[in-house]
Formats: sequence, structure tokens, C-alpha cells
Amino acid sequence: MPKDVERTLRECFHPKEGKPNLRKVPLSTERARQHIDKAHSNLRAMKLMFDNDLFDWTIICGYYAMYHVVLASLLLASDFVLKIEEVLAQ
Repeated sequence: MPKDVERTLRECFHPKEGKPNLRKVPLSTERARQHIDKAHSNLRAMKLMFDNDLFDWTIICGYYAMYHVVLASLLLASDFVLKIEEVLAQ
């Protein structure tokens, strides 16, 4: 891994000021499944929006479907996720 990436990741876990931007979480198939289910829900909403010519909301629903799939992937493939995932879970 390039040194800049290593330094950036280290600073995300151990910033000089403020709270860390990343936190370690255990691998979790259950939480990944919850994100996949949410992605499916967003895809259903996306189809409803598209069928009713609400194209701006179609894009938003599609974005969040992809977002939840990425979070599920991170929970299955890595031991850290972005801090924002913790905020959304509350």
C-alpha cells in the first residue's frame, strides 16, 4: 500500500484533533443482511418513483440502495466501516 494511503488511514483512526472518522467493527453477516434488506426496500421504492415519473426521487432511492450494498460489503469483507454507518444505525 502506498505510504500516503497508510498515513491517511492511520489519521482516520487516530486523528490529531477530534474524534476518529473510522472505527473498528466485527464482521457481521446479520448486519450485512439488514443492509441488503434495506437496499431491496430502496430498489422497490425506486421502481415506484420511476413508474410515477418522479425521476429525481428515483435517483435518490437508487443512490441509497447502492449505499447500503456498499455498507453490507464492508461488513463482510473488512473490519472497519465509515463512522457515518454508526450514526445512521441510531
